[in-house]
Amino acid sequence: MAYGGMFQVDPSGKIVTEIDTFKELVPNASDRQAIADLMFNENKGNKDAKGTKCD
Repeated sequence: MAYGGMFQVDPSGKIVTEIDTFKELVPNASDRQAIADLMFNENKGNKDAKGTKCD
């Protein structure tokens, strides 16, 4: 969650904009997309989310 706000995704979860700090902290584009995927799944609470839903 520390990377929240450093990028924006489209409705499918693909990164469409990202700030330079995010690129510097995570130089590999596929690693950045993996982070975005993780956050997207958690936010949507879909079957790929790692956490559990709150009551």
